Amino acid sequence: MRGRLGSMWQFAIVLGQLAGLLGAWALATAARGEAQPLAGMAAWRWMFVTVATAAGLYLLATRALPHSPHDLIRRGHEAEARKLLKRLDPQASDKDRAGAIRSSEADAKTTPKLSDLRGDAIGLRPIVWIGIALAIFQPLLGITVVKTYSNMIWEAAGFGTGAAFGISIASNAVSVVATIIAVGIVDRLPRRTMLGHGALVSSLALAVLAWAFSQAVPGGQGPKLGHDAGLVALGAMNLFTLAFGITWGPVMWLMLGELFDGNLRVSAVAVATAFNWIFNWAVTRTFPLLAASGPGLAYGLYAIFGLLAALFVWKLLPETRGRTLS
Repeated sequence: MRGRLGSMWQFAIVLGQLAGLLGAWALATAARGEAQPLAGMAAWRWMFVTVATAAGLYLLATRALPHSPHDLIRRGHEAEARKLLKRLDPQASDKDRAGAIRSSEADAKTTPKLSDLRGDAIGLRPIVWIGIALAIFQPLLGITVVKTYSNMIWEAAGFGTGAAFGISIASNAVSVVATIIAVGIVDRLPRRTMLGHGALVSSLALAVLAWAFSQAVPGGQGPKLGHDAGLVALGAMNLFTLAFGITWGPVMWLMLGELFDGNLRVSAVAVATAFNWIFNWAVTRTFPLLAASGPGLAYGLYAIFGLLAALFVWKLLPETRGRTLS
């Protein structure tokens, strides 16, 4: 069940993105435009207010979350841990499971350190570099651009604000469907198979997007696509969203938790995640600069990264499906 449970992380993300877009669309519709006034200020400002409110509710919700059994035993609250274990699986012996956790915690280091990651491969262990590369390739496929600049892209493609919102909402709905598919198949297929084929399909879709935007003509607000090229771009964008949502969206995060042994996992996943967010920022920051020369240049570059990601998966990435985690 590890793959299915781990993929729920991605499912929560895409549901949140869909809810955010629906809320933004409702505000823009009520004001008849993102920049139009609504209750004393522009609609886009209310979008930030809404997000800030959601963040506050999220902070309150965390107070209701239980500690994990491992954390409770680590802190000396074994009775609470056993109650939680019994609640999670009434058929299993909470006493035996608590004892196993206590033994594993006694053998583990109290505080993971970054120095644990040191090795002979340019200063780090080879498996750590593999985890970092896996985390880096995910944003290099361009998903951040699809999510962050979707309205701008589709308006440049000739769709109005209302239509662009509708297309972005539809694209996020595709992400939700893709994640549901991923939850259903992730424990039945090898992780490497999913990532390798996902990278190839994503690369193909991005190459088609690059071609579509190469057909654009200059316009007053940026490049404009013709009707046929716009439809091709729309289809390619949704194909990319579907392929990424089934594979690299959930599986990358799942594999990061499976690649490393217990004594490395906390530090290695933290470092890989940091690289993931650094490259998320870099892709988001550089897209407007690349798009100034035409969005096709950016999509062509992301298509090349997709081919490199597939090569990395098949040549270097170990399979983790079915691996017992220490």
